[in-house]
Amino acid sequence: TRVEDTRDLLDNIQYAPTNGRFKIYLIDEVHMLSQHSFNALLKTLEEPPSHVKFILATTDPQKLPVTVLSRCLQFNLKHLPAELINQQLQLILQEERLDFEIQALDILAQAARGSMRDALSLLDQAITSCETKLLASDVKILLGHTQQDYALLLLQALAKQEAPTMLVLSQQIIAEGGNFQYVLDEMLNYLHQITIYQCLGDNNPLISPKAEIKELAKQFSAEDTQLFYQIGIKGREEMHLAPTLAIGFNMTMLRMYTFKPASHVTTPPLAFEQ
Repeated sequence: TRVEDTRDLLDNIQYAPTNGRFKIYLIDEVHMLSQHSFNALLKTLEEPPSHVKFILATTDPQKLPVTVLSRCLQFNLKHLPAELINQQLQLILQEERLDFEIQALDILAQAARGSMRDALSLLDQAITSCETKLLASDVKILLGHTQQDYALLLLQALAKQEAPTMLVLSQQIIAEGGNFQYVLDEMLNYLHQITIYQCLGDNNPLISPKAEIKELAKQFSAEDTQLFYQIGIKGREEMHLAPTLAIGFNMTMLRMYTFKPASHVTTPPLAFEQ
């Protein structure tokens, strides 16, 4: 990000390529450049030599100066489907002659959230941590996933209004070394499935929810499901602001237990009121 590095780059731009027609400069996460670096680069972006092409990649285009954006063609790259990421990871492992479980690649592809770069980074970490074969169990440990489906257990406890059970489950997540962010994401995923089932029933072209999700859809009202989802989204945003992730997660769970839609006239009594 130093202006000196940008000037070194600009000094080399004037020289024609020794092979091929063009020199291609790819600047990744370009929004991290300093204002002085952008100023040094601006003139060249406006009138680049005929043999030079710039590719500016960023995950946060809003941080780029307007003067830079106005001199660029913008292409918004879409997230890759998990299936396509999975296929690419399979090709890589087959080329490297490494054994793997398909389920392990499914987990990595989902965790990458549409980013091939993130998928490759996670794959490198997974290969380093595995011994002879890439196993789903090893990938789950790497990502902080839990062996039990705590997201489902928490929603079932919430349906029964069992706050102590919810806190016990939270402690078990800590004991397993689980990732609270992952558990909350899974809860949001289940709430999404519950909402779809409440709206469409079995006429669902997207997913076929398991029996436990169908049962929760009957136990929660549509208003409950929407409120829980909103609380989960807000909790996800604020979790890192809490003194610890466990506290942030517990507060999100207790909000789901305590808060009710405005249309409800009753709320669960607090412990000191009982």
